[in-house]
Amino acid sequence: MYDNNSSGAIAKDRLKYLILKDRVSCTDETLDMIKQDVVKTISNYIDIDRYSVRLSLEQDTKNNKSITYINIKAPIK
Repeated sequence: MYDNNSSGAIAKDRLKYLILKDRVSCTDETLDMIKQDVVKTISNYIDIDRYSVRLSLEQDTKNNKSITYINIKAPIK
């Protein structure tokens, strides 16, 4: 229905993200604190690019159960 780069697909992805944030009662401030903690912890063991770390919420459905994940992308130097 939507091309992955179309404005409709982008709007749909943004809406999903906002619904997930609301569902898990996670504010932008909370996500930022989680990101800071993860960056600090990972940096204790691996040299990462702290300024390129991306954090997002994702949802998956398995066995008729909806599971929300925190996806963290941390580029290694």
